[in-house]
Amino acid sequence: VSASVVGYGLVAVALLAAGIGTIYTRKYMQQYDSLDVTSLRIMTSAIIMIALSIFWTGFDLRGLDGLGYLSLFYTTLVGGMLALLMRFEIIKRYGATSAAMINYIIPISATLGGVLLLDEIVTGWMVAGMVVIFFGITLSTYNPLSAKRVHFRSR
Repeated sequence: VSASVVGYGLVAVALLAAGIGTIYTRKYMQQYDSLDVTSLRIMTSAIIMIALSIFWTGFDLRGLDGLGYLSLFYTTLVGGMLALLMRFEIIKRYGATSAAMINYIIPISATLGGVLLLDEIVTGWMVAGMVVIFFGITLSTYNPLSAKRVHFRSR
């Protein structure tokens, strides 16, 4: 499988948009209720995506069975609404930098979920990558000025 320059470009645009959105949220949306903002974001996104879907490919849910509708509902509720609500709250309370740390944990939780629920295989390199991620998060969030210092007295 070869990589596409267009794909890398789209990833770069998505990352840039997410970063700008996080900074904008922290700077201009502190005073708004998290539930209100999350609801408005999801409704606006849904309206735009349904319109684009109808225009480009059509909007047809007839192929979904009961499990498909349940999966759609679950991913919308947990992966969409709950995740956005928590992200907005983290941005408000702790800042854009702390909110960005979430993005490092997602691959780890997805990998562990894949192992537990989908019988996927984790390689040694993947585990090494997880260790590097945890070390990086610890290093970037550690504040030596607020950490308790332990002093050992010699006898």
